[in-house]
Amino acid sequence: MLSIRPQSLSESLTKLEEEGMIRRERSETDKREVNVFITDAGRACCEDIHRRHESHAAEFFSPLTEEEKKTLGELLSKLVNSHDGCSDR
Repeated sequence: MLSIRPQSLSESLTKLEEEGMIRRERSETDKREVNVFITDAGRACCEDIHRRHESHAAEFFSPLTEEEKKTLGELLSKLVNSHDGCSDR
């Protein structure tokens, strides 16, 4: 589960809502529940961030050969898998 205080989450959602990235709606069946939806502007922003991330990643890893990238991926996976289930995160 995410380790985010409810107040911090609410503040983050309020900011995203003010920027037009999301919209919130109360559930019709349970008024305690709030559904969060991404807007078209939010989706476009996410797509832009994804494109820029891909471009930066390609540039960052460009000195490596395909074989080196594969080896790096395998080594990183091994490290991550060996630490699955750590409770101090």
